[in-house]
Amino acid sequence: MANNGDFNTPILNDIEYNTSRDAYINNQTAGTLVFENTDGSERVQLTHRSGANIKFDNRSFSFFSPNTYQGLVHGKSYTTVENDSYETVRGRTEKRTHGNFNIITGGEGLFSDTLATQWVDTYRDIAVLKNTPELKIGGVANNSGVQHETSGTPDSKSGAVGGGNYAVNDNAKNVQKITQEKTAKLTEIERQMGKGGNINILSGKNLLLAAGTKAVDYDSGVMFENGKPITKQYNVNSPGFAKGGGQSEVKTATSVYKLQDTSGAVPFGDIQIKPAGKLVLTAGSGGVHMSTAGEAKINSTGRLALGGAEVAIGGNAGKSGGGRVTIKAAMDVFIKSDVITSITAPNIVFAASSQVLLDTPNVHITKDTYIDGNTHIHGNLTVNGNVHVDGTLHVVKNITTDANVIAAGGIAANGTYQGAGISAAGTIKSRVDVFAQSVSLYNHTHGGVRGGSSSTSRPN
Repeated sequence: MANNGDFNTPILNDIEYNTSRDAYINNQTAGTLVFENTDGSERVQLTHRSGANIKFDNRSFSFFSPNTYQGLVHGKSYTTVENDSYETVRGRTEKRTHGNFNIITGGEGLFSDTLATQWVDTYRDIAVLKNTPELKIGGVANNSGVQHETSGTPDSKSGAVGGGNYAVNDNAKNVQKITQEKTAKLTEIERQMGKGGNINILSGKNLLLAAGTKAVDYDSGVMFENGKPITKQYNVNSPGFAKGGGQSEVKTATSVYKLQDTSGAVPFGDIQIKPAGKLVLTAGSGGVHMSTAGEAKINSTGRLALGGAEVAIGGNAGKSGGGRVTIKAAMDVFIKSDVITSITAPNIVFAASSQVLLDTPNVHITKDTYIDGNTHIHGNLTVNGNVHVDGTLHVVKNITTDANVIAAGGIAANGTYQGAGISAAGTIKSRVDVFAQSVSLYNHTHGGVRGGSSSTSRPN
């Protein structure tokens, strides 16, 4: 047992007896300075009379300010935290930098080494296999340009792979095997990348992301309202036996937009978002609104899908007074509706270099129809108005009209003619009867004629 001479108190623990317990305290009107020298609990604390203090001990350095805290550094400032860091502000926060403001996350190896490149290159074999068709139907990968193997025959009618006969692609079955082989290397690369590396920005209310203090609203292009000639319509010439007939093309002008990037030289106001993987934007019922004084582009080497309860595409250039919608495709354009497809315009032009196909059980035309070329109908033709043909009219079955049938060439049919009047500059041929109020022709050959009058002479 040992005695403490200062306090005359017995100390039963020899280790405690060897502990220094002295402390120095300096009390002043402005505050207090404390030096505590107890072994294992050494402490230095400077306290102001307001309660503000700075404390140093073996576990932490802390300061407390009941009022404003302010610091000024004329040189450079460096702070390194070897573990987690937390900062809580119960009021408004503002950080202003007159130079660049950089926020960088992730291990040092992500920037000093080629870890990301190694990961992409290592995983590439797995990605290629996942993108390989299950059957050997060929095809070209959209980004790498890899040509997939073809082994089989396409559909005999259309030449399409759908409906054809192709061998199974064994490479598509090796995804799991190759993934297992690459896992060890991918795991090592991920270990070198380190933990974390993410940036999470959460706002309980609104989030504003702005670049530049003044919007650049220069003119970014010129809209020429009448910049491009196009076919407006065809005017029908008056038909006749001696001359005339046919149709004349009528041209008009449509708008053309020429881009002028006047904002490219402005050294401020740009925002770039460059994810290496996905870019996901999700908005609530307020919607997504994008507006620009310049050109807007959405480009993809994969599939671009636009969907909604209603998809509206408008070509209105506002102040420039022009508007144009252009749809181009290297292969085909497909439009489908479960109810109705409507196209409305003062003039509609279908220009096909090979054929325009209407695959429908019924075509109904409410106004005049003019065809400058051959017309082949493999069924009945019923017309409530006049029929004018500048060439030969040949019908396998019947011709039925409530008005006149006029042809600059001959008329031939295996069935019956029925009309108010039949006129032809050539020969009228029929295996059955011709029913008309009058028949006018150059040459007349038929099985029988019935009508108000008939003539085999040249009409006046």
